[in-house]
Amino acid sequence: MLHANYLSQQVADKIVLIAYLGVTAAGVRRTREGADGYAQAVALLPEVAWHGLDRATREQQLTHWSGLAADAAACAIADDRLDLAVELLEQGRSVLWTQALTLRDDVTRLAEKAPALAERLNTTRAGLDAPLPGSPISSPKTGIGVAAGWPASVPLAARVPQTQRGDHRSG
Repeated sequence: MLHANYLSQQVADKIVLIAYLGVTAAGVRRTREGADGYAQAVALLPEVAWHGLDRATREQQLTHWSGLAADAAACAIADDRLDLAVELLEQGRSVLWTQALTLRDDVTRLAEKAPALAERLNTTRAGLDAPLPGSPISSPKTGIGVAAGWPASVPLAARVPQTQRGDHRSG
C-alpha cells in the first residue's frame, strides 16, 4: 500500500501545483489560463482515486479535492466558457461512477479479433469487481497488482482498429 500512497501523493502534488496556477491566473484576471489550469487539475482526479485503491480510500482521497471542480467551473464561467464549466462539474462529480462504468465496457467485439487482450481485461475487471470482505482483493498488495493490469490493457485495446474490433459506431 505504501507504493499506492506514494503514487497518490505524487498526483496530489501535481493537482496542488496546477490548481495553484489556476488560482494565480484567475487572480490576475487571466481567466482563460486559469480555467485551462483548473481543467488539467480536475483531469487528474481519477488518478488520485486510482482503481487499485479500495473504494473507501478512493472516496477519502477525493474528499481532499471536493471544491476543485466547482472552482474550476467558476473560472470557466468567468471566461464565458459555460460548456467547459458544465464539463468540469460533471468530471469532478463523477470520478468514481466513471471508473465503475469503464469496468463494464463490453469487450465482446474485441474478443473476436484480440482474444488474449479481451481475456486480460476480463480477468482484471473480475479482480477489481471482487467483493472486499473475505476476497483476495481485500489485500492492498493484491488490489494494486490486479489494478495495474487495467491501465496497461486499455490502451492496447484502443489501438486495435475499430474495424478489427468490429466497432461500427459512428463517432
